[in-house]
Formats: sequence, structure tokens, C-alpha cells
Amino acid sequence: MSRKQMARTAWVALALAMTWEMPPAAAVPPDGDPVREYHLGPDAGPFVVCVKGYSGPSAQALASKLCLHIRKNGFPAYVYDYSGEERRKVKETLEERYRAAPELARKKTIRVEDQWGVLVGGYKSLDDASKDIEKIKKLPWADLGQQNVDHVPDFNSKQMLAMSPYAHSFATRNPTVPMPKPDPNAPDPIWKDLNDGRPYNLLKCGKPWTLAVKQFQGANVVQSRSASSKFLDLLGGGNKAGEMLDASAKQAEEVARLLRTMKPGFDAYVLHTRGGSVVTVGAYDGPEDPKLKQAQQQLRSLSFTPQNGGGDPRAAQMFQFFAQPLPMRVPQL
Repeated sequence: MSRKQMARTAWVALALAMTWEMPPAAAVPPDGDPVREYHLGPDAGPFVVCVKGYSGPSAQALASKLCLHIRKNGFPAYVYDYSGEERRKVKETLEERYRAAPELARKKTIRVEDQWGVLVGGYKSLDDASKDIEKIKKLPWADLGQQNVDHVPDFNSKQMLAMSPYAHSFATRNPTVPMPKPDPNAPDPIWKDLNDGRPYNLLKCGKPWTLAVKQFQGANVVQSRSASSKFLDLLGGGNKAGEMLDASAKQAEEVARLLRTMKPGFDAYVLHTRGGSVVTVGAYDGPEDPKLKQAQQQLRSLSFTPQNGGGDPRAAQMFQFFAQPLPMRVPQL
């Protein structure tokens, strides 16, 4: 190889080396989205104000424009792609169909129209979000352009009038934050009102545990509405179902009364719920409390007749207790 060829080869090698060592050019946003950093996420808080939604080919562009406009006016606005979630659900539905029938050709598609929403975030509660709704509705919008606003007919002038894009704002949950699963064992808040002022109120027994001995789910006798107006109102405004529950409540309280007046008597309580009433006995420190074990044995040996049931011919039926009295936590409300 000649000296000239060797020099040329060296320059080519140097050029290649320089090419591989050069840092890449600054990345350019592929979609050119000016609000790419304002896409709604869990960091926007559990509650938001939903301002406006758009659908169709220009939905994302219109949502982005309104989002930036709101941010310029002092509110932390975000955009959210509702159609993305719809597409995910559609895909899951099709996949389930194909798994159930593998012979089907995977040709079916379902088109989901673009749907984008504009939301204001940063709220810890629904009440906090609701407080800002009127402020958001008063934001300026005249410079947004015709596409960003709705038009409604004016029946007097027979013309279409522009309407503020904030007119239908409402508070709601952030769709990107999973809803907490309700605790199936959590007490119903209405129990406090249902039991307030009622005799033998279990919520006032003073200990964390009791023994459930009987549950009343309904009644064969319908009481008159005047029997317990507040109780009926809480159960549904005095309808037939509410009146039957009121009758069950009275039977449960009668059982508690007779248990307390027996010799020896039992410290009986009643818990009224939306679906019925529970009769319990005793107040204990825990399910292993020796007093609880002793009461279980005593209750298992009880038998009732009209004579020892206070002369009530329904005593035998009313006192058909659970075969094994059940330890039960006293609701904390």
C-alpha cells in the first residue's frame, strides 16, 4: 500500500471513530404536543374538576389549547385521554372472545373515537374541588376561538350563541387514581342514627365485644307509621319495607327486654341495621374473655315457653337463638 493510500485509510478510520463517539442530538418531541408534561396522573390528587370534554379527530388539539389557557389563568389544568381507557377495554373484550372461541379469525376491530378531557387537579377531597367550581366558571374565554366553545340556540333571536367552555364544570374523582376498596367489615355510618335514642343500644355497651344470639330480618306484622317516625324515615320514608323493619326492631327490643328481666337476667343489647336487627348479650374485653365463655354455656342451656317468656305466646319462636352464640365486635362509630 502506498503512503498516500495509507494516509487516506487513516483519515477514514478517524472519521468513523469520531462518528461513533459523538453524542446524539437533542431529542425532539415526536408528537409536538405542547402540553405533554400536563397529562393527568395520580400526582394531580385524588379529586379533580372536570371542565370540558372533546371528541373527534381534533379532540386532543382542542383539549391541549384549553388546558394551556386555564394554566395561564392560574389553575393547574391537565388533559386526559379517555379513549385510551376505552380502547383498552375493547381490546380486553375481543381477547376474551377469541379465548372463548379460538376458531374465530382475529380480524374484527372496533373503532373508538378520540375523546379527550380537560381537568383541574390538586384537590384532596370532593368538597375542596367543589369550592373552586364557581371560580373556574368565571375564567375568561373570549379569546379561545370558535372551536373551543359550544353553541346553543337562542329561541328569541333564533341565532346560535356561544357558551363558556367552563359552564358545565363539576367535581369528580381523578380517573387515574384507583378507588379504595370498601372494607366489607366496616360499620355502616347510618347505624349511629338508627340506634340513637332506641332502648338497649349496643353502640353504648362500653366494651369492644359482645355475643350475638339472634337476628331479625323481617316481620309478619306491619306497624303503623306513627309507631316510630324517625326510625321509619331513616329506613326509607315509611314505605312497607321500612315498616316491616320497624316491626322487626320492636321484636328484637322485646327479646332484649325479656332477657334483662329474667332471673338470672342477661345484659342484653340490640343493634338496628338497614336490613334487620341483631340481639346480643353481654359486654366483653375479647372473644377469649372467660365471662364470654360462661355466657355462651348459659345461653345454650336456655329454653323458653310462654310461661317463662312473660306470658307471650310467641316466646318459643322469638327465643329461637343461634345454636352457638357468636362473638361479635361492637361497631365503633
